[in-house]
Amino acid sequence: MKESLEENKHHLPGLDDSCWLLDPSSNAQNEVNYPSLDRDKKTEIAILGGGIAGITCAILLKKKGKKVTLIEAGKIARGVSAQTTAHVSVFQSFLFDYLTTQFGAESAKTCAESQLLAIETLFNLIKEYNIECGAKRSNAYAYAVKREDVNKIKSEFTACKHAGLAVSYLDSSPLPFPTYGSICYPNQGQINPRQYLLALASSIPDENGSSIFENTIALEIKENEKKENNNASNAGIANYEIKTDKGIIYAEKVIVATHFPFPSNGLFFARMKVARSYALGIRISDELPDELYYSSTDPYYYIRTYQDQKGKLVIIGGEDHLTGEERNTLECFQSIKNFAFLNFNVKSIDYSWSTQDNYPFDELPYIGRVSKDNPHLYVATGFSGSGMVYGTLSAMIITELITASDDLISKSYKSYEELYAPYRLNMLASGKEFFLRNFHVAEMFITDRVSSKSKVKNTEEILPGQGAIVHNNNKDLAIYKSEDKSTHILSPTCTHLGCRVRFNHAERTWDCPCHGSRYNFDGKILHGPALKNLERGIKENQ
Repeated sequence: MKESLEENKHHLPGLDDSCWLLDPSSNAQNEVNYPSLDRDKKTEIAILGGGIAGITCAILLKKKGKKVTLIEAGKIARGVSAQTTAHVSVFQSFLFDYLTTQFGAESAKTCAESQLLAIETLFNLIKEYNIECGAKRSNAYAYAVKREDVNKIKSEFTACKHAGLAVSYLDSSPLPFPTYGSICYPNQGQINPRQYLLALASSIPDENGSSIFENTIALEIKENEKKENNNASNAGIANYEIKTDKGIIYAEKVIVATHFPFPSNGLFFARMKVARSYALGIRISDELPDELYYSSTDPYYYIRTYQDQKGKLVIIGGEDHLTGEERNTLECFQSIKNFAFLNFNVKSIDYSWSTQDNYPFDELPYIGRVSKDNPHLYVATGFSGSGMVYGTLSAMIITELITASDDLISKSYKSYEELYAPYRLNMLASGKEFFLRNFHVAEMFITDRVSSKSKVKNTEEILPGQGAIVHNNNKDLAIYKSEDKSTHILSPTCTHLGCRVRFNHAERTWDCPCHGSRYNFDGKILHGPALKNLERGIKENQ
């Protein structure tokens, strides 16, 4: 193997972040430093979150004549939407066989129809706004890794056909290694998500009141019972007050598109599991058609190509696991590396990164009104690793719900609203996993406090660049030792609901196994549902 780059923190050659963030061609001319909120503001629609769902919502609502204010805690298009591998595809881990069994044939058809419409909407937006983002229509292939998996592939093929997808069954696939049957999904796609979102976002701010504010952290969403305020300079009717670290936004409607919903309306943390997924960007000497590929394994590997400044890059993702529950996350990257070397002639590994995805227990995202009784608060979450499709679909559904009166919403959108409703309750599809998962959370809450399995007695046992829970003087501390051997001492208690965090060796983060909150080595919040940083700990001997 030709290694032109030194090892990164993942102990792999290459750069330790996504190609969308590190490839110079991805940081297009649309990279803008948007201001922070600097005063109280009134708006028609407030959108929290500057990723695929939030930005697309803003664009579609503006096209309907609405004034929007989008706020992002950091920089837009730099969160989960910049860590995705950006498959624009209806394939999601053999979804349609599951949906047909658990929800029925009509629900499977509705899901397929809505996803196809979202894919067309995304590519239509690319054309309408003349966006250069490496957009390409591709076929997708779900392939059997071994002969025993052929029946699994055929069952999903049958379900896809019944759901109205124009799929075909093949005895192999275009991959340069043996496969044992595959489903071909025509006219799917792939894009550079960062170029796409930066270009879309550039069309949001205008002189009519629509705006983007970066580095503006939402702290609280408060329903305004009086529906009236006199604090903003342009005072008027407002259903909600969004308190931020920079001021208050008064809004008639609020869309929460923050990957994990903020705040905890709907108890989504108890209705989803949160998983990490890993990716490598490699160069190969094999010929590989520019299509999308998904293995029959569980968890499955997913493959696509991308043209960066150096030529064709092959992006391989997989090794998904529940956040905080993998003891050695470095092995996840190593497993993908092993898969790559087993199946391709690898010349180099140029990128390695990971991402975080939310999976509802019934496999369908939560899109729409948070509750039936609240027509002004909307949410988009639980995209199950398919953010490009479900993020776009979220914007379409929410825009329709906001701009069309109930009696004018089309029959199709009525069915979409019902299928993806955040307040739905399908005990047949999700009840067992709901109870098992939440029982496991309660179990971890207790065992991580009393078990010494993952704890060490002092910092001398911690290697530079690593962290551990140190049990000392009857007190547990989360301690990270940097490369220069200085220590960062934190409370190991997650600020969400009090579970104990665990150290992620590959990412050098503290991850909560209960509901997926993540913090950097110094305790700063990276992923919700937690809203606060880890507390600083006292020194070991104090």
